[in-house]
Amino acid sequence: MKEGTVIMDDATLYELEEFTRRLRPDMVGSGIKEKYSYHKLGVPFRQMHSWDYSGPYHGFDGFPVFARDMDMTVNSPTWGFVRRKR
Repeated sequence: MKEGTVIMDDATLYELEEFTRRLRPDMVGSGIKEKYSYHKLGVPFRQMHSWDYSGPYHGFDGFPVFARDMDMTVNSPTWGFVRRKR
């Protein structure tokens, strides 16, 4: 991982929102319960546990699926219409 990469484990929704406000990540991957909070914050998000409409992401065969989904998430034209909450 590159320097500056942050990984949080078992954070509360409050902690995740505070993390987002302070560090302004380009994208977040987490579980299903955080999905809509991140959409409201205007941050690209992918579910990592219960794959939205794609996956699985594990193993050698799952990596291309993971890479494609992350690319679609970050580069979606939708984000041009959303104001990111500050």
